[in-house]
Amino acid sequence: MKKLIVGVTHPISTILLRGQLKFMSEHGFQVFLMADSSKNLDSFCKEENCTYIPIHIKREISFFNDIRTLFEVLSVLRKIRPDIVNFGTPKMGLIGMLASFFLKVQLRVYTCRGFRFETTEGLLRTLLIGMERLSGKCSTKVICISPSLCEQAIALNIFSREKICLINKGSSNGIDLNLFSINSIDLEKRKNILLHNNLVDSFVYGFVGRICEDKGIKELYEVFSRIHFFNKSSRLLLIGKIEDSLDKTFLSNLLSHAGVVYLGVIPKIELPTYFSIFNVFVLPTHREGFGNVLIEASAIGIPVITTTATGAKDAVRNGYNGILIPLNDIVELEKAMLRLQNNSEMRKKYANNGFTWAQNFKQELIWNGLLNIYNAL
Repeated sequence: MKKLIVGVTHPISTILLRGQLKFMSEHGFQVFLMADSSKNLDSFCKEENCTYIPIHIKREISFFNDIRTLFEVLSVLRKIRPDIVNFGTPKMGLIGMLASFFLKVQLRVYTCRGFRFETTEGLLRTLLIGMERLSGKCSTKVICISPSLCEQAIALNIFSREKICLINKGSSNGIDLNLFSINSIDLEKRKNILLHNNLVDSFVYGFVGRICEDKGIKELYEVFSRIHFFNKSSRLLLIGKIEDSLDKTFLSNLLSHAGVVYLGVIPKIELPTYFSIFNVFVLPTHREGFGNVLIEASAIGIPVITTTATGAKDAVRNGYNGILIPLNDIVELEKAMLRLQNNSEMRKKYANNGFTWAQNFKQELIWNGLLNIYNAL
């Protein structure tokens, strides 16, 4: 039985692995999950039929901690002697690739889920690019999770063309179309959410994701504020974790705005019901690996708006299930939001097409693609 170690930095990233590890276990692999220590991962690994390997790893760059983590990962790899490793997220990707390269693991897969450096400058940007290049050099295969991520990697000479691969049309784990389906909508709960938040007669723009500058929250708020000034019945419904880096004055203005409804973090299993409340889903992001949330919205039949940022533009077919706008263009963002608000036929067309578009991103397509890579060893 081949041994497979899959690694991510933070336990929250295991949401991108749900179902995948169990699939590999069912197809003959002894699967291990390596991630930062967390009690929650014991139950996750039980569901996924894999063995949890807790390690000490920090998300941010910390030289002494990172050296300690490298030796810890080396020790684990020597003990388990895996045939295949698949490490992703920047920190685990780098340390995992270095350790597996030193120990000459036969198949070393680096899963690139996006380029953090795209929204940084100066020395930090140079350092992050260097980390990505080193991860790529230590790998035998690099999976980029979207077509534009592949293009960016080649254009910037980050990974060699020979190592890069893309599974199907993109996404690191596909979309659970059994969950993200109109059949998953809890109609009673939907009614209660509408009544409780005074949304019954409102036109609702929705946003789901980390509430931070990288996701375009400042542009979205600026445009929505103008729309709301002329149409008091419009609402902006926000779901997600507020990042600590967000400017406190801006955050105060955002949360106190009469048209903004912030609902915090919602369990994934409940998201289809919340998506169904949106008339339009808007994600004016600055960077993505792949815009999973855009596919999830499309699968529920919600027209979407996003930018031409790396990764995001691969999740929307412009003029089919949504609208693509240039990055950081608040004029075009406002035009797109008003265009969909004022055109119910266009919303209906994009909604219907969204159901079809989402079929391209079934989880099984990604899992079988990964299986083919692993079985090629």
